[in-house]
Amino acid sequence: MRLPFQIDPIGRLLNEVGLAGIVVASAILGADALLTSILHRELKRSLRLSTALAWLYLVISTVRCFAPSNTGGDNELERVFKVIAAVALALALAQTMFVLVVDFVLGRNGKKPLRPMIRYGLLGVTFLVAALAGLRAGGVATVGVLAGGAVAIGGAGAAVAEVLRQVGAGILVQYARPFEEGDVVQISERRRGVVLGTNWRTTTVKTNDGVEHMVPNSEFVTQTVTNYGHGDRTFRREIDFEGTYDSPPERVRHAVLSAMRDVPGMEPTPAPQVFVSAFRESGVGYQFRYWTRRAEDFEVVDADVRARIWYAFARASLGFPFPTRTLHLAPVRDERDKHQSVASRLAKASLFAALPEDAVLDIAIHGHEAPYGANEVIVKAGEQGKSMHVILDGEVSVLGGDANRELFRLEAGDFFGEMSLITGAPRTATVVTARETRTFVIDEPSFRSMLERHPEVAEALSEVLSQRQSELAEKLEQRGVDDAQRRATKNVMLARLKGLFGLSDK
Repeated sequence: MRLPFQIDPIGRLLNEVGLAGIVVASAILGADALLTSILHRELKRSLRLSTALAWLYLVISTVRCFAPSNTGGDNELERVFKVIAAVALALALAQTMFVLVVDFVLGRNGKKPLRPMIRYGLLGVTFLVAALAGLRAGGVATVGVLAGGAVAIGGAGAAVAEVLRQVGAGILVQYARPFEEGDVVQISERRRGVVLGTNWRTTTVKTNDGVEHMVPNSEFVTQTVTNYGHGDRTFRREIDFEGTYDSPPERVRHAVLSAMRDVPGMEPTPAPQVFVSAFRESGVGYQFRYWTRRAEDFEVVDADVRARIWYAFARASLGFPFPTRTLHLAPVRDERDKHQSVASRLAKASLFAALPEDAVLDIAIHGHEAPYGANEVIVKAGEQGKSMHVILDGEVSVLGGDANRELFRLEAGDFFGEMSLITGAPRTATVVTARETRTFVIDEPSFRSMLERHPEVAEALSEVLSQRQSELAEKLEQRGVDDAQRRATKNVMLARLKGLFGLSDK
């Protein structure tokens, strides 16, 4: 009697199961065994799936070879096993190639792995393509599968659109890596904290109040994000404050900087700085800049800085302006009292020590005071000028010579710029303030007015000026000047005074 089925394992292996599939599955098992011996410990688990799928294919293929063949027509069960075997082999090959290329080559054997979200995304796409290829090899029409999947996704698209948008943003965040776990990030003015981790949809940020916020990844894509690092980098902070208009900026700067020693959280380098930032309605605007690593709680350092500014102002008797309008009524006073005060200070200068009191008062009436901050150039060598300065307060450095070296320093009571006033010649030296300085400026009209009223002071002035010229020549030329040269210089200076200002020889 003839059976309704037959068993022909060799023929089915060659014709239906396919010898190529057996060879590919065996190669996958051999490659998995080789990679397992050289892969990093964390990556060995990735090959378990491909090994299992390859064995599944071999088992199904073996069963199909020895299973009886129905000669009466189509066998639906046979088709199902064929599709399962084809998909298993395609997925096994895809998994092995993914581990070899992505994890071993690109990830440098686990030393620089891709972020989990990126890796799983690539693996999902790889598996999808492999599954479609396996279905096609098993005889399934993939066009119908794709069409059905598109209809299903389109129907659920409206419901999962926001989720997909968040997932897309998560992929961008993982790919761009704008921050790492442990970094302090700021998304908005009031949302700042430490990054704890990132998943497909959200990033967990722990703020200073101890609350963990699940921030949607879309906010990191659409908004400006500030990354302060996690204590490995310094960044600058700026504190604005105001001072009164009657407080010299150099005095304010010195008082504030001297109060900023050893502020907790403030970096010594770069050094803190104070700038004049604006001239406002109520006072002078200043900005204090410092550097810190305190990304999580720099508000604490800011508060300490503001407190120290207050104490610095109190110690230096500096005032803070108030946003109020004050009407100042100018007191009725004799301007002569003001000029007398200036004249008494000018009389202490060697240039005017021999002059009568009314002559010095004439100079005080016609001149004016000029304040300077530290390291300001008052006059520069080579420039034209018709004025001289008498130092009322402070200290200046006189620079000259080929190397522009410091020749000497002048303090309160000293003067400079007299030759340009008398002769109109260019400046012979550069004068720079060594600290905050206030000078009294005498220009040509006021000087001429004084000599016209008191022509007898010309000889006294020529004596002082010749002495100054001799000292300057000694500094510049590094040689001595004898009495004869000083007398000659005095005569020249006196002749210039009389000639330039129209004085008689009587």
